[in-house]
Amino acid sequence: MFNDINSIVSSVASKDKSLAELLTRIFGDLQEISTEVETIRLDRKGFEEQINNRKGRNLTKDLDHVINRIADSIQRINMIPGVPSACYELCISMAFDKWGSKNGFKGIVNQTISYWLACTQINKITLILTSAWDEVDFIQNYKHHFDAQSGSQDKTVCVILVTSNSFSIQYLR
Repeated sequence: MFNDINSIVSSVASKDKSLAELLTRIFGDLQEISTEVETIRLDRKGFEEQINNRKGRNLTKDLDHVINRIADSIQRINMIPGVPSACYELCISMAFDKWGSKNGFKGIVNQTISYWLACTQINKITLILTSAWDEVDFIQNYKHHFDAQSGSQDKTVCVILVTSNSFSIQYLR
């Protein structure tokens, strides 16, 4: 079932208001962008058609476009994948490939964990958007890293799964 974007933002706001504001901006910009083909639809049927690129839209490419545009305006942000740069408070990781691939969850999260280790004193917020999720593998191999990173009160890690049916929070701490 398609999850209400407002409920996702509300859940995130209970942990981190600045991350909730960023998500509001991402979702708002996502709804606003359009191509010659059609405006993005966030109803379930339209969302499913568009993420599967049946009508010329590709949600993951739209998300990539929106996030890169926001990153250009914020500037003090780390993007994974991307060219390594200085440490910043905000890191956005995008894993829109198969779970085990270089640009899938495992590859992107390994890069993100390396970033956390290098920037532990500076990084405060990490948003990970992914199109693949494996709960068992996450718990066995990654959860302890996520818990360590988000263990202090001033740090937040949020993983949002993007599927043809919904956006959903998989991890928020």
